[in-house]
Amino acid sequence: MAQPDRNSQKDSKRGGDPNFNWRGVILFAIAFALIGLAVLFRGSTGYGTEEDVPYNRFLELLEHKQIVNDPKLPLRLVVEEGRPTQTIRGVYSRPGVGSAPAQQVPFRTTIYLNFTTDIQEKLDKAGVPIAIRTESNVLAQAVIGFVPIALFLLVLYFLFRQQIRMAGKGALNFGKSKARMLARDKNKITFKDVAGVEEAKDEVQELVEFLRDPKKFQKLGGRIPKGVLLVGPPGTGKTLLARAIAGEADVPFFS
Repeated sequence: MAQPDRNSQKDSKRGGDPNFNWRGVILFAIAFALIGLAVLFRGSTGYGTEEDVPYNRFLELLEHKQIVNDPKLPLRLVVEEGRPTQTIRGVYSRPGVGSAPAQQVPFRTTIYLNFTTDIQEKLDKAGVPIAIRTESNVLAQAVIGFVPIALFLLVLYFLFRQQIRMAGKGALNFGKSKARMLARDKNKITFKDVAGVEEAKDEVQELVEFLRDPKKFQKLGGRIPKGVLLVGPPGTGKTLLARAIAGEADVPFFS
């Protein structure tokens, strides 16, 4: 009985596409992760998710002493050059409902420049210090906005560079055989290991004799055969028969 084609069995068991570029998928995932982190840090203020508090509401919180005066969570006045508004960032205390404890809620309040002196007086009266931080709006926003784009372009550059390098190797290897040679000492298969194809073995017997002693046929005017085509459905032992021919002739086998 003929043994199934081992190479075809290996190909069917392996599954998947061996040429699938997992490296490209990983690089794209890293790029999107970096962009996500950049956007996250861009919107991060150190206080978590901030609540937009109108100016009048901020004055009420200040009057009722609900603004948290904590060195770890200071009140900050962010001054952005080139803008007519400023931003106050801090934390206020929200009273608990029923038995629930009070909560500390991060907030931000947008004010106009002409209110700055008035707010400073009210903060001094309430005993709440404020830290002033000046930012260059145009430059800072441009740099922060460019970081995720630069990271994404950098990853794309390395990705396309890798693709071009792989394509170049493929062009240099175009036409080169990808066959693997099996040495004589490793190929122990002979006609004894192939059963059920006696007629086929008889037909290739002359090929075995030629491979053993080609000079014998050349002296008689014989020419080197260009090849032998083994035809049959998958799993009928074509590869096994070819290995048996190489084993009988004691020559290397290419797979």
